[in-house]
Amino acid sequence: VLKEKKIVLSNDPENDPDSSPPPKGHIKIQNFLGVPCLWKKKIVGMIALANREGGFSREEAGLISDYSRLLTIAILDHYKLIEKQKTDEALKKSQQLKRNLLDINKKISLCHDFSEAWKVAGGPIAKTIGAMAASFFMPNDEKTCFRLIGEYGLSKTYLKRINDEFPIPFTKDSVFGTAFFTKKTAFTRDIEADPMFGTWRELARKEGYRSLIVIPIIPEK
Repeated sequence: VLKEKKIVLSNDPENDPDSSPPPKGHIKIQNFLGVPCLWKKKIVGMIALANREGGFSREEAGLISDYSRLLTIAILDHYKLIEKQKTDEALKKSQQLKRNLLDINKKISLCHDFSEAWKVAGGPIAKTIGAMAASFFMPNDEKTCFRLIGEYGLSKTYLKRINDEFPIPFTKDSVFGTAFFTKKTAFTRDIEADPMFGTWRELARKEGYRSLIVIPIIPEK
């Protein structure tokens, strides 16, 4: 039914050359009627009936075929409703995210220094997008590496090790450098698979994060 996209009717499945034996434990199939639900020549479902007293005829096949057209419309309407619900939910989340970020931005504008601004923004930004941690990096004075100068949700040990033992070089050879030099958002979906994350993979494991996104801060002209 699904492969050929056509009605299959069999009143003697055991001796039908197109029939295959049912799986172990399945009820015995004495007769069978399968009708595909089609939309623009694509399968969206299937109606399967079995073991009708007296078997099936073309009349039953025609009736079920007519019903399959109505069922197909109902299935498509159901999918459309699910997609609309997903779209509406995504829109609500997006609007709430924008409101949260605007509120954080207003609070930052009232701060007098970075330390105060990070306390206002670090945690709320991470929570708003559902992240476990947030951090702020800047190039050091010599422009040789990026320094972690603000964090939320990360251990003090991590802060010390990332700055002193495993500094991030001031090059494009890291997700941080990529974001900084291209002035575009960069991300790592899986630190275990990203070759650029090799040096810092063990640190990330111990800290408990698996992916990250790096967003460059670009001052307005």
